[in-house]
Amino acid sequence: PFLKEKSEIIFLIKPQFEAGNSFLNKSGIVTDEKGFRTAIERVVKEGLNHGLYLKNISLSTLWEKNKNVEFLALFSQDSQSFKINYEQLFNEVKILKKNLN
Repeated sequence: PFLKEKSEIIFLIKPQFEAGNSFLNKSGIVTDEKGFRTAIERVVKEGLNHGLYLKNISLSTLWEKNKNVEFLALFSQDSQSFKINYEQLFNEVKILKKNLN
């Protein structure tokens, strides 16, 4: 294993790679919540395949206008469950986009 017992790891979720080509616009950007959700769910599922459990997720603040939204996901080996509040997360995306315009 690459992590010591009780370790945590942060993954940068880049929807343009994890969601799949069907969610990309002509500029290669994921623009809708379904694409974001698909990307997040794929990373969470892959984490589970490696014994890693999602502990928290947030919007990456390293985001620029007309660029892909990215997320920071905290994982650990502790199987305590965490439920993603997609409504709140995607509301943060909308607020950030509005503030950048």
